[in-house]
Amino acid sequence: MTLGGQEWLVRGLISASLTVVSGKPKSGKSALVLNLATSILLDRQYLGDC
Repeated sequence: MTLGGQEWLVRGLISASLTVVSGKPKSGKSALVLNLATSILLDRQYLGDC
């Protein structure tokens, strides 16, 4: 999906280029990214988008 010249995997949230996920230890970053990657690979919605 392209939006305003930028290619997005999850519109307005995750671009097709570099994306950084940061947060406190044990805040669920790995679970978030794993669920996101699974949704993208299976072409399913993620957080109401994707």
